[in-house]
Amino acid sequence: FIQRLHRLVEGAPRVPSGMPQDWSAAARGLRRATHRTIGAVTEALEGFNYNVAVARIYEFTNAIGEADRAGAEGDASLEWARFEAIEAAARLIGPMMPHLAEEMYERLHPGSATLVADLPWLEADIALAAAESVTIAVQILGKLRGTIEVAPAAEKELVLAAAAAETNVARLLEGKRVVKTIYVPGRIVNFVVAG
Repeated sequence: FIQRLHRLVEGAPRVPSGMPQDWSAAARGLRRATHRTIGAVTEALEGFNYNVAVARIYEFTNAIGEADRAGAEGDASLEWARFEAIEAAARLIGPMMPHLAEEMYERLHPGSATLVADLPWLEADIALAAAESVTIAVQILGKLRGTIEVAPAAEKELVLAAAAAETNVARLLEGKRVVKTIYVPGRIVNFVVAG
């Protein structure tokens, strides 16, 4: 794990100038992972669950690697998001591994006299941590028949229409009478049919 953190810092982009206006899908995904991790690590540390905090940071390093593989060459927004992510990892490990945190931060900001220990604790941006879409299971009589992707705040009518229009579901509902529709927001739609 420590070697993985060192490799991240060695491959980190230089301190980026100005925040990009347009974000690629890979950059948005990495920023979401960054802010979710900040929230999860903060919660774990507040509950004195240091092993959980380290586990979340470990998972986060995997997310950084996945974003690198998914991103396009020369994607400036991904470089900005990657720097933000690596800097966040360096700061988040501070309570558990202070020497490593300071070394990583100094490599990210060469010549800086700032210490991680003197920086305020990171705060998760709830808007960035929120999912852009959720996957909802679509069932007929309790059996999974398909899935749909919708916005987390999508209206019930929109979700039900998308569920009924899913290719496999539409085929199986054809000619059947829907007696009841069960909808659990963000999770499932279940069509109960007669005959």
